[in-house]
Amino acid sequence: MTVSTEISREEYTGNGVTTDFDYRFRVFSADELVVAVADTTENISTLVLNTDYTVTGAGSRTGGKVKLVNPLANAWRISIERDLPVTQETDVRNQGNFFPEVHEDAFDKLTMLIQQAFGVFGLALRKPNWLARYYDAKGNRIVNLGNPVNGQDAATKQYVDSTNDGWFKRTIRVPENYVEQVPTVAGRKGRLFAWNNVGKPIAVHSETDGGTQLEIDMAGADGLKYIGRCDNLAQLRSMEPERDKQLISVSADAGALTFGGRHYVADLTDSESPDNAGVTVVTAGGKRWKLVRESDSVKLEWFKWADNTWDQAWAGIIAYFSYLYSTPYTQTAYVIVPAYKITLTAPLVLPPTIDWVIEGAAGHKIRASVLDFNIPKSKAIANNWLTTAVINHFTDTWALTSLTLRNIAITGNGTLASGSGDENGWAYMHGVKCRTIASMWDDVAIQNFRGAGIWFDNAFDCSFNRASVFACGRMKEGYDYSNPAHVADPAACDYPPIWIMSTRGSTGGGNTDASNFLSFYGGSYELNNCTPFIRIGSGIQFSWANLHSERPGRSNMSPSWPMGIFCENSGEAWFQSCGVSEFATFLRLGRYSQTYVNDCGRIGGSIVPIDTKNTGAARFRATNCIFSGITIPFNMPGDWNFVNCSMTSLTTSIFSGGTFLTNCRVYNDVNISAPAGNPVGSASGVRIINSNIQGNVTGSSTAQRISLIGNYILGDLTLSGANCVDAYNHVQGNKSIANQATNWAIGKDYPGVIWVNTNFSEIGGTVQQGQLILKRTFGPTSNYGWVVLTTGTNGGGATFAPLNHD
Repeated sequence: MTVSTEISREEYTGNGVTTDFDYRFRVFSADELVVAVADTTENISTLVLNTDYTVTGAGSRTGGKVKLVNPLANAWRISIERDLPVTQETDVRNQGNFFPEVHEDAFDKLTMLIQQAFGVFGLALRKPNWLARYYDAKGNRIVNLGNPVNGQDAATKQYVDSTNDGWFKRTIRVPENYVEQVPTVAGRKGRLFAWNNVGKPIAVHSETDGGTQLEIDMAGADGLKYIGRCDNLAQLRSMEPERDKQLISVSADAGALTFGGRHYVADLTDSESPDNAGVTVVTAGGKRWKLVRESDSVKLEWFKWADNTWDQAWAGIIAYFSYLYSTPYTQTAYVIVPAYKITLTAPLVLPPTIDWVIEGAAGHKIRASVLDFNIPKSKAIANNWLTTAVINHFTDTWALTSLTLRNIAITGNGTLASGSGDENGWAYMHGVKCRTIASMWDDVAIQNFRGAGIWFDNAFDCSFNRASVFACGRMKEGYDYSNPAHVADPAACDYPPIWIMSTRGSTGGGNTDASNFLSFYGGSYELNNCTPFIRIGSGIQFSWANLHSERPGRSNMSPSWPMGIFCENSGEAWFQSCGVSEFATFLRLGRYSQTYVNDCGRIGGSIVPIDTKNTGAARFRATNCIFSGITIPFNMPGDWNFVNCSMTSLTTSIFSGGTFLTNCRVYNDVNISAPAGNPVGSASGVRIINSNIQGNVTGSSTAQRISLIGNYILGDLTLSGANCVDAYNHVQGNKSIANQATNWAIGKDYPGVIWVNTNFSEIGGTVQQGQLILKRTFGPTSNYGWVVLTTGTNGGGATFAPLNHD
């Protein structure tokens, strides 16, 4: 046996309820555990075995539990540590028994003692490595220090406080906690020290015989630079306007992103508008400053100050529009996002009673207008955000509402792990969730979400130009994002990267509808977390044109490609001029689905059904496309039509409907089957015309209404059923057509009937043995034709026998 973990201690935080705490390392006996607790003031006490706690799992290599007599108080911490006696009890005698378990226990204890020693070393104040010239306390306090003596000694808090107190007593002091710095040397030289009307230190000129120096400065060409500005939001709130329409200039430095200044004007007629820290600012006296702006559009940076966060800036925008557009479903909020990466720690839940347009500078390349969300899994669970998107514009009650996104990137790249199960770089949220109508997106990139990148719930009549989804999708619990088999398994996919569905009316009361009429142009779906990349639950007329999609999972999974599913369609979908590669399955089709694929020359993957048991018609039409294997089961009757397509293989059934190939190429076999008792009258069968089949064509004995016309077949042709047609096919292999009265064959092996007016002398060229020659008209006693007895030409070896009435 081995010591397979380096863990030799555990630490937990109490919640006032839990009494049982796991330890995941081996101890030989319960008394080899040291259990200590620390209260919220860091008083540490060691618990007593069998008095304060009991132990299970002693001797187990996987550990066990420490069971407290009383629950650990909320915010108290508990430490469970292995403490072995530094002894060696194993005694091996000469020619004595040599049991492996005895030695392994001894070696295990030695390893545990080494771990214990390293654990003790870890409590020391240490340098991070030999090159470092400092010691790292790792955020812990160092207590009981002596006061410093030499210049490089550490200073205690008491020493610093007393020293600073001595300095402060020698300075000019103010009663407030803070006073701003005086101007720089350039700003104060040759001037007097003074205080302005808010107590800020300033430098002023002395008076001169010709008037004040200020008057002289103000009269200069650059005199405006002597007009003061309000420096921040808090200061603006403290400024009480003296008259209506009074103008004030405000600095607007948002930390790392400097936006310059803004101007506010007093509106003394307004006593109701709430303070949103952007467009409207309310003073301590209840008066309103209103931002001077040129249009009804709102810039996000107007709500960002040096002393607030981007989350608070967005909250201000939402508050502003919620008050402004209090009548639901009547107005559109237009928000402009700067060309800057904006970090957010909470989703943007946009009121669905307002239409929203959010526009940035550019979306793709993730370099311009970026909304970067830091929401790990632990935070999403704690806030019940598991079905919420970072851009969430959704209402359970259906209404005409719209969300439009332009030139913006929405990412979870900035997520930092902060709890169990968290991941760096993936926000455990959905990207965009909306029930949008008549909207148009342009240049939108969504990436790095453990959730659906785009989630449309009853969306319709929308267009999406270059809307891309990267590294999105959520698996069910228990599956691994780093396992290619899990990425490829549709059963593992909880939320696909692109999800089109509808819950409208699902709670009853009627008013049901599906998503429909959604058009996607360009864009990319790549490196997403699970498959299928697209899942269509229901609805009609979804179209993708010039889409680029490839590489399921992560780039390091390339040895497993092709894998997974591109699209799972249970609605109606069009794909035009799309490039889809490195998928094992291109389409997984549901019952009653309709799919149209045109001019897709780069398609990787096969076409298979979702359900192979329950029956439901489907319609599939493809032109000028390249596929892998195609499987059409009996339970999906309908219209399956391929024109000018290539495919690896074809497996189809005879059903109520038909399968049709025209001018196609099949690189392997074509297999056609049907269950016994299949009603022939309702089936169009299988019709393959003018196609190249490089394998065998096989129709089972129950497969009827198979028609092959003008094809080139490199393998064998076997039609074992009835009502089949073999016409003018070139078969390189063997041909076997069932001797059924309803079968019809014509070609070099089955010469057709020749019609003449009166005599076989009218025939030119070679006739074949067994070929029929029939007259167009004949009398009651004359023969009605001939049968060819020997192959040849008329007068050149061919012989004929008349067909008489008797």
